[in-house]
Amino acid sequence: MDSQDGKKKKPSIKVVNQDKDNQFYTLMDDDSSTEYKNLPVFPLDDIVIYPNALSVLKVRLQSQANAAIRAMRETEHVIAIAMRPAANSPNPIGDLNSYYEIGTYTRIIKIARIEDEHGPVWQITLRGEQRLHPVALSYDSANAIYRMTLTRVQEPQLAIIGEAVYEDQTLLRTVRQAAKNYFERYQLSNREAKDAVRLIEQVREPGIIADFLATHVDMPFEQHAALLCTLEIRARLKLLLDILANQLEVAKLVANAAQKVRTDLDKQQRDYFIRQHIKALKDQISDEPENDIDELKARVDNMQAPPEVLKYVQKQWKRLSFLPQASAEYSVARAHIETLLDIPWLKKTEDHLNLTEARQILDNDHYGLEDVKERIIEHLAVLSLRNDLKSPIICLYGPPGVGKTSIGKSVARALGRKFERISLGGIHDESEIRGHRRTYVASMPGRIVQALRHAQSMNPVLMLDEIDKLANDIHGDPSSALLEVLDPEQHNAFVDNYVETPIDLSQVLFITTANSLDTIPGPLKDRMEIIEIHSYTHIDKRAIATDFLIPKQLKEHGLMKSNLSLSPAALDDIISNYTREAGVRQLEQRIGAICRKVAARVVQARENGQKKPRISISAKNLESFLGKKRFDFDMIEPDRLPGISTGLAWTPVGGDILFIETTQMPGKGNLSITGKLGDVMQESARAAMTLVRAHAKSLNLDPDIFANIDIHIHVPAGATPKDGPSAGCAIFCALLSLFKNVSIPAELAMTGEISLRGNVLPVGGIREKVLAAHRAGIRTIILPKRNAGDLDDIHESVRNDIHFILVSTIDEVIQHVFHD
Repeated sequence: MDSQDGKKKKPSIKVVNQDKDNQFYTLMDDDSSTEYKNLPVFPLDDIVIYPNALSVLKVRLQSQANAAIRAMRETEHVIAIAMRPAANSPNPIGDLNSYYEIGTYTRIIKIARIEDEHGPVWQITLRGEQRLHPVALSYDSANAIYRMTLTRVQEPQLAIIGEAVYEDQTLLRTVRQAAKNYFERYQLSNREAKDAVRLIEQVREPGIIADFLATHVDMPFEQHAALLCTLEIRARLKLLLDILANQLEVAKLVANAAQKVRTDLDKQQRDYFIRQHIKALKDQISDEPENDIDELKARVDNMQAPPEVLKYVQKQWKRLSFLPQASAEYSVARAHIETLLDIPWLKKTEDHLNLTEARQILDNDHYGLEDVKERIIEHLAVLSLRNDLKSPIICLYGPPGVGKTSIGKSVARALGRKFERISLGGIHDESEIRGHRRTYVASMPGRIVQALRHAQSMNPVLMLDEIDKLANDIHGDPSSALLEVLDPEQHNAFVDNYVETPIDLSQVLFITTANSLDTIPGPLKDRMEIIEIHSYTHIDKRAIATDFLIPKQLKEHGLMKSNLSLSPAALDDIISNYTREAGVRQLEQRIGAICRKVAARVVQARENGQKKPRISISAKNLESFLGKKRFDFDMIEPDRLPGISTGLAWTPVGGDILFIETTQMPGKGNLSITGKLGDVMQESARAAMTLVRAHAKSLNLDPDIFANIDIHIHVPAGATPKDGPSAGCAIFCALLSLFKNVSIPAELAMTGEISLRGNVLPVGGIREKVLAAHRAGIRTIILPKRNAGDLDDIHESVRNDIHFILVSTIDEVIQHVFHD
């Protein structure tokens, strides 16, 4: 062999054994040299080339094209060798370890440069000749190719003598039969398959049979590479037999699945034709159509909706018409279409734009609530000037029982719209808002779509009640789903998961209610126009009871106005001593309890044949109807001890008063705080204690006493959580009262945050706190001066009944509380 040009004489073939069934061959080389030097490298990455296999490749890699072109100029031979998929070398093509251990000595028959849809490509025709083992790799910079030095490999043949002959002959027959089964199953109608079966029966060389089958059997690249690298013929045949067996097993499974699908389709088609025949026979017997299906088809044809919705519904109807009625999917598809038909896509109620009538309706239904009424009147006014106005998102925020929910009905009546209410309290699944996907069992649209279906209008007043009580868990966050619903820039194309087509919510007037804003997420809060509804005063409650609650309860209990007479004093007594709330819900319950007792007496008199009695209720006989008084608002303590002060607190259900109690005992200067106080309130207590100790000399206190005593601060009603900075003034005065041994007047209450510099800072909830103090009999209140503007929100009757002291520093508080 010429070591420079890679040329070598062709080896001769010698028959070493022959019988009528099999002939076994071995390659006998006339040249003792077994080394091939400097062959151009033709790298392969997803295929292999077997000996005696003709292949036509289209390549774009320049390294492959260069190797083929150079080979045509030299020996017409290259080494076609596969590269390992997991080669980690930075230059895999230049690393010998990146190649498999066996390559194919391959002849380049033809090379042509052509064009396809992706650009220029080289079409190369190759024929594999024999297996070689690479031993060295070098780079030919002049021709921009890699060259490889390789050695011949020995391929151990099947046995020709001894006990293994029968086993090897059986293996070869088994491989031939498996290959025949494979080609018949995969390519029965293909002429090439029949030729392949005939060829493997005629060829006697086991290695050629193995390489031929490996070329034509579909398998992963790694298995191809393994077969090429398997030198022993027996091992190669066994590996090929396993691959053929797996392919046949897969083919059997695929055939069985296809047969099952064909059987199911045949059954569905048979059932469909039978139903069509039954339908035709029914039509011949009677002229009446199938009412159920025909009615649904008529609704689809007469549907009034936007064009994109009509197109979607027609598509769903076409799909439904091809489904068997007995299938589970049919009922799901039909329920989906019926839902689409029930949505009032283009239906709207006409708004009543008479401002005077709307105002009268709102005044007749609710006492007070001026902010809400004004906002609705403003909306009507703008709507009369511009018909395409987007509806506002209103959030009514206030304590329970002040009429937040009931005002939604009044707003709908004033506008002439339908009213729907959705209770959001406790909802923790996003699908309740956005709907369930139809793939789930018992899926349904969300509550927004259900409300529209029930209202049969696209512009109802939709009340989302208790929006502050939404929950979330693994099923999603419903408050996040509401972001789209309550966004005027997005909800004109709201998509329910069940409906699957956009719904325009821009004409819906959304009204939400909440008792607290703290639990509403910030992005959701920003989308709403918040209107605060304050607590009712005693005068408000008296007017509401007289004008609304008493007539309502009389009607609900079947009583006439002549059956019950409730004196103003008795009504005031009910408000003061039997209820303690910011709204009027408990008040309505107490009036209802009186009406039930009156109803019992009226029925009893009728049964005895007596005239219907007129029951008069006054403050004197009120206890006979409602029992003993439940609340005592007389907080005046004529003999109040030192160390006690009265503070004011705000709660989600209205204002309240709280007592600050302090005491001292021998100790080491420790401070104890009890009463289930929050972190902020505990910090206020420590700040008050620090302020007292810092100003001990100016307060005429002995600074040394703090080191020898322990102080205990307690706020009664220990089971009720309390927090906030507004009790700072009250705690400071209670401590100063304790150290000075001077009592604070019981009719005096105070609120305000204190700083270590002695400033009194403003606080919130002034209106609710003042109303709670007024109910409790407090007639003097100390407030921060910067809260003076909040007094305008308080009813004039309450302001005139309370003496307000506005302060800026703790020195002013001391002067008014202790007159010092």
